[in-house]
Amino acid sequence: MADFRKWLFALAVVALLAGFTVPASAQINSTPVCSSQVATNYLARAEGYTEQVGDLIVTCTGGNPTLTGEPVPQADITVTMSQNVTSRITASTSGGVFLEALLIIDEPNSPINPTKQILNCGAPGALEPANIGSSGPGVCEIVANVTVGASSPGTYSGQAANTANAPGDCPNSFGPLCTGHPNVFQGRQGQTSNVVVFHGVPLDPPGTTTRILRFTNIRVNANGAGIAQANQTSLITMSIASAGTSSLQIAVQAQAVATVQKGLLSSTVFANTGFAQCISAAKGLLTASTEPMFGNTSSCGSSSCNGPGSNGVTTYNPYTSGYSTPTVRFSEGFASSWKVKNVAYTLANGSYTGGLLGQNPYIYPASSPDNPAGVALPDMNQNVPGVSYFTESGFEFQSVAQNPENSALAQNFNPPPGFFTNTAVSGDANPFQDAAGTGINAAGTANQGTRLATALANIPNGLSLYVSPILFLFRQGVSYTAGPNQNLPAGAATGVMVLTNTASDGSGSYNPPSGPITAASQPLQLVSVTNGAALIVYEILFTDPFSLEYVDVPFVVSYATNLSANAPIGLPQPNVVATYATGFAPFYSTSAATLASGTLPIPRFVFTGAATNLLGISKCACNLLFPYVTQAPGYDTGIAIANTTMDPYGTTNQFGAVQMWYYGSLANGGAAPGTQCTNTASPGTCPGTTTVAAGPVLTYTLYNGSAQWGLDNRGAGFTGYMIAQTQFQYCHAFAFIGGLGGGPAVNSSTNGLSEGYLALILDAATFVRGSAQGESLGQ
Repeated sequence: MADFRKWLFALAVVALLAGFTVPASAQINSTPVCSSQVATNYLARAEGYTEQVGDLIVTCTGGNPTLTGEPVPQADITVTMSQNVTSRITASTSGGVFLEALLIIDEPNSPINPTKQILNCGAPGALEPANIGSSGPGVCEIVANVTVGASSPGTYSGQAANTANAPGDCPNSFGPLCTGHPNVFQGRQGQTSNVVVFHGVPLDPPGTTTRILRFTNIRVNANGAGIAQANQTSLITMSIASAGTSSLQIAVQAQAVATVQKGLLSSTVFANTGFAQCISAAKGLLTASTEPMFGNTSSCGSSSCNGPGSNGVTTYNPYTSGYSTPTVRFSEGFASSWKVKNVAYTLANGSYTGGLLGQNPYIYPASSPDNPAGVALPDMNQNVPGVSYFTESGFEFQSVAQNPENSALAQNFNPPPGFFTNTAVSGDANPFQDAAGTGINAAGTANQGTRLATALANIPNGLSLYVSPILFLFRQGVSYTAGPNQNLPAGAATGVMVLTNTASDGSGSYNPPSGPITAASQPLQLVSVTNGAALIVYEILFTDPFSLEYVDVPFVVSYATNLSANAPIGLPQPNVVATYATGFAPFYSTSAATLASGTLPIPRFVFTGAATNLLGISKCACNLLFPYVTQAPGYDTGIAIANTTMDPYGTTNQFGAVQMWYYGSLANGGAAPGTQCTNTASPGTCPGTTTVAAGPVLTYTLYNGSAQWGLDNRGAGFTGYMIAQTQFQYCHAFAFIGGLGGGPAVNSSTNGLSEGYLALILDAATFVRGSAQGESLGQ
């Protein structure tokens, strides 16, 4: 499939080049003729505020080129988007608010013109002359220097001005290099938030050649399209118009440059809201000097690990069985939704295949890559027009040292092997700069790669959470055979993401865990919890842009039970359910995030996740059924409930209140009495405040209740069955029916009949009715 895509791409390039070629003998049109096409209709994430749109290319032929020595007529070019423009603000000057949006003319440093130098307006050799008037920064004059017949190939040659000419010489003394010949122009904010203006651009009619105008680095608020469902799409459009003295006029009707759809889906792989308060979970993590790796290891790396087993080795629960570890899944909404920050990460973490045997040019290797733990990498220039790098960054050119041909990662080739073409370019000797302070050097840069965030809320007190520092991406439909932190089966992973410390909105420089973190050494990381909330953020460091991927995030639950703490509740806090919500990061909800900014990060998103139950602690309880109890005339039922958590086996002593429910009727046919709880302060009132300690036995009768345990006599006159729930795990009970005020029957003729039985324990031996865990005697 990858080969097929590459052939289609190659054929498209050939067709594009053919369309740019005009025979020298062709009849020249006195009026230039222009057409437009979208280089790539990008898929934009509906959650994104700063989504890149596809480059729009305008190609023009005809017209009469400017004569040698004459200034090229200038024009204002206005780009109007269907949504707010959110390209980075690079500078605010007297000449306006400059953006990273760029107009590149005649494809310098590209396979079409591999040796033509990039030269931006404002760079040394293409300075904004003072005598242009009030136009200010970002506006350059070009004096035509070479006209060949009826063509103007040198107007945007990237050639710098002759430094012998003073800045004020033009246009007073024209010379061959009176001005520079820039081919990159920077946009600025228009009067409305969806407009970019390229002010004072010299537009030279091409004559018999072809003029190519590429509009790039335009970002928009795709969230404004209002896409909320996975099966919905919407289009982002761009229109262009020019106004000025040049006979070369640009008019492009609204053309689709991006399709918006949801970029992120999430689901629950496993939720566990029934962790038993009285059974410790992975408590070894709380005291370990070095935390173990998650998953199928001989150390405690999952929620069900509790300590030494019978063989003296720490017990563990392989990820592929048991599933006590709550786990959340992130899935791509479309194949290129997840992106690395810059092409340097693709080169550092990927293995180049050359696209042979149907493989993509870069795949995630089965062995550890050069950058497995995510050491932050400096950007590599992405400065070849028309190349899709599949990154969060756009067209950027910061310094010569960052050119791919100066990096072994790129095999000293620009563009790097596997990207667009095998033609090496060398027109990258002049990095973006501007003495007037338009900030063009920051154009195209991103603050981070795609980040996936999980926001946890309502985390119970007394509980700790751990996550793996490294998790692997897999193709949707492909299962891993070990934990999601292992590339198994070997080579199945299509990418990787690494835990990063961030601000509360998921922003900040990439900051992975400290210490030796590698694919083979992944100590679990403690999640920082504040007021019951936590934010866990991972950054994508390698991804396959041609595959739909997913990644699972397990949350290891760890606590040592302490039932005497936080009396009478105990720790960890029971009957509290923690929720999770997922989304891209960094995330914002302010209107400022939907507009162009010079301070907010790129990319940025709206957080769309909804709260979903993930984990919780259940109070250890024991549920008892008394099938028949009565206080009919002449009879009474005595109840005895024992707290048997005190034993010779090392069971944690537990304590708790007891609650009873009555089902039946009173002797006069009235409704059964309401529930009651052990409460000496207010007998029978729930919730119960009087607890039964480990070892003692609660006793009471229906007729009298019990002052000692805070139970009233609401059971007087009742006949039916009763259910009791104790707030301790191991309970046993006995019921005795006899004559009112009497003991066991010795002679039925003197004190009536009597009978006793053991109450039935309703709970199963594992996860049980009411989510409690209890003891089963095989009833």
